[in-house]
Amino acid sequence: MATATVPVQTSSRVRLKYLLFGFVGLMIGYVLVHNESFLVHRDDPVWQHYHSFRWYLLRLPSVPTSNISRSGWAHPGRSASPHLSTPFC
Repeated sequence: MATATVPVQTSSRVRLKYLLFGFVGLMIGYVLVHNESFLVHRDDPVWQHYHSFRWYLLRLPSVPTSNISRSGWAHPGRSASPHLSTPFC
């Protein structure tokens, strides 16, 4: 007895979905490179604008403010390490 194989038909909508997500990914990549590249470049002049309130941007709402020092995160029972570097210094 012979078995017949039926070819599986793939929907063009699946391929269209991947093309759409790929296009959206390319648009996000373009914006990150051309408009948001200062986020990865420490020497960018825009960081001077954020310098005065940088610690307010880094503070997490669930972390008490007593655990944050100017040199980095302070561990309970230990002082903050002076060798910690921040991306804003």
